Amino acid sequence: MDHKRIGRRYLVTAGLFFVLAGLSALAMRTQLARPDARLLSPRSTTSCSRCTARR
Repeated sequence: MDHKRIGRRYLVTAGLFFVLAGLSALAMRTQLARPDARLLSPRSTTSCSRCTARR
């Protein structure tokens, strides 16, 4: 495989994960904006917070 193709795939993958992380952060912020928000289920909220808080 050509090194240019590998680099392009790397950039596309990095961009995709950047967008997914941004959407996850937006969903969490929207969920936490108001106490009665029902954007995410409790299971989804826990899943999102575990993904961002791994150490």
